[in-house]
Amino acid sequence: MYSEKSIKRIKKIIRNKCAYLVPGVPNVEDIKLAHALDVPLFASEPQKASLLNSNSAALGLFNSLSIPVPLGIYELYEEEEMLVNFSQLI
Repeated sequence: MYSEKSIKRIKKIIRNKCAYLVPGVPNVEDIKLAHALDVPLFASEPQKASLLNSNSAALGLFNSLSIPVPLGIYELYEEEEMLVNFSQLI
């Protein structure tokens, strides 16, 4: 984003090709870059992505949607919680 020359060069490389951005953790800069390059961004909104950026949050979401997942523990905040839940899994 800081180099107009780089943006032009990337646009030239991806011209007439299927191109898209897939960020690890989406942020506002990724959205600006996708607009500058005129390519789709395969990510959720940054505010929503931050809610699911941990395994615990993703497991909680899958469980609430009744999607089968391997046995596991999620949303642990204290050591005692971890020990109780871990012993139940065993």
